[in-house]
Amino acid sequence: MNDNYDNYIEKYPNGNIKLEINDGKGKQYYPSGKLEYEGEFKYTRFFGEGREYYENGNLKFEGTYDEEERTYGKYYYKEGHLKCDGKYENYTLKDGKIYMFANAVKKYGTAPIQATNDVDRAQETPTLKYSGKLYNGFFHGQGTLYENGIEYKGMFYHGLFNIKNENGIVLYQDIFTKEIFNIEDDIANSNHHDRYIMDIIEDEDILRVISGGDDY
Repeated sequence: MNDNYDNYIEKYPNGNIKLEINDGKGKQYYPSGKLEYEGEFKYTRFFGEGREYYENGNLKFEGTYDEEERTYGKYYYKEGHLKCDGKYENYTLKDGKIYMFANAVKKYGTAPIQATNDVDRAQETPTLKYSGKLYNGFFHGQGTLYENGIEYKGMFYHGLFNIKNENGIVLYQDIFTKEIFNIEDDIANSNHHDRYIMDIIEDEDILRVISGGDDY
């Protein structure tokens, strides 16, 4: 069976072209007519190498896809700066680097939230915030967190940094609030301990537990 469509064209109700594919390569457009994706297809789904764009024309993602899912590549903020770079699995960033603006708002008890002031963003470039393993939106596994000029390198568990006290007992520290929790605490099931990195990638596309979106 041939996975590639030849000379395939699909249109929106308004008459604008939505999709055009020829021999496994093509383009997909927004209803406005602006380019949304260009690259390889399998049938009518993103598959292989490709690029996505925001409706403002800036690059959104470049990398590889498997049945519409991003598998590896670079994801960008709407303003054009690099947002994250790494490996994705089941719509989730699994292993990679995360870049954030200095004016990110850390709102705990709920989650950290990226500030959305376009004027502020125009004056700065996001810096590396975390590099390493993640699980369901948490820093989880071996990684390095960069906060206030300090590198926290080691093992993370559901967003908390593993440390040991003088007796060698493993504890968990919230790097941002400096709170320390005993291993017997119910970390995984407590909303108070849920430390998400917000606005890394769109919740509807890659990391559904993360709030944010194209406007962030």
